[in-house]
Amino acid sequence: MTDLPPDRHLDSRGLKACLATSAPVEIPIEGTPPIRLFIDPYQPAVGIRCHDDGSSPETELDHLRVRTIHHDGTPKIEIAITEQALFIDGYPVLCAIADRVQLGGSRLASALSETVRFLGQLLHRTDGMSQDAEIGLFGELLFLLGLLGTVGTETGVQAWLGPETEEHDFSLRGLDLEVKTTSAERRRHWISSVSQLEAKPNRDLWFVSQQVTQTGTGGRTLAELVEVVRTRVGASTVRTLFEERLDASGWRGTFATRLRRQWLRRSEAATYRVDTDFPRLSEPALRLPTTATGRIVQVRYEIDLTGVPSAPNPPSFIRTAVRMER
Repeated sequence: MTDLPPDRHLDSRGLKACLATSAPVEIPIEGTPPIRLFIDPYQPAVGIRCHDDGSSPETELDHLRVRTIHHDGTPKIEIAITEQALFIDGYPVLCAIADRVQLGGSRLASALSETVRFLGQLLHRTDGMSQDAEIGLFGELLFLLGLLGTVGTETGVQAWLGPETEEHDFSLRGLDLEVKTTSAERRRHWISSVSQLEAKPNRDLWFVSQQVTQTGTGGRTLAELVEVVRTRVGASTVRTLFEERLDASGWRGTFATRLRRQWLRRSEAATYRVDTDFPRLSEPALRLPTTATGRIVQVRYEIDLTGVPSAPNPPSFIRTAVRMER
């Protein structure tokens, strides 16, 4: 039986020794509720195993897996690092999650999200954002700009929910909208989860597809578009709300001197009603008659709408917003 270290957690030397044995290891982490460190050389994985507290922890990180299992006759949650090259460096993340649960009294979902969020802030570069994030925000602001001129400043800003981690980017007048933007020649868009194109009960869901292209002159940088929208919002009662959602989207004022790419519309925006004919995955479609389905923990897929005509009769405010002068 493995001797417990004098501190709460196995140190890096002990972890390396356990990994070198190439045998399964389970070590309790002292505290309440019970949490156990486990090493599975067959998957391979290093993780923590906790009682399921019903908080439904989730993560979109590629090498951090969250799943529900039955262990010792009871349901438990496993949070595990699945990339061998990250076992040593990622191990402190597992320790931090356990500490938040056992020492801080957090529920498992909160402990996971807080640990990942603070780690992200530590590693976050303040001098730029990825091109995909830049294009995505550019597209949302393009649509928001058109919406402000269509439904008014207050309604338009309040409708912009994407940065607030809502399921869809915009919500107003009894329906939701997902806005996707690509710089590719084909109208192809990445969908980040099975639920992203799921309509909420009693609400229609619409999809706005935008294409932009990088240009040397005649376009706008993201910083310039931010200022255009900011000027349109002006000193209205929702100015603070706009700034909060802009900040939540990842935009920082320091990006203005670094993100110098100019973007121009490649084509007119296309609008689609997300119905049974729209290309998408759904949770019912993935409910296959096999126990293996429960092992599918994350789905990300790409759709191609090239050549698919827009819906003939979208709601008038959507049609007006995507056609307004930019």
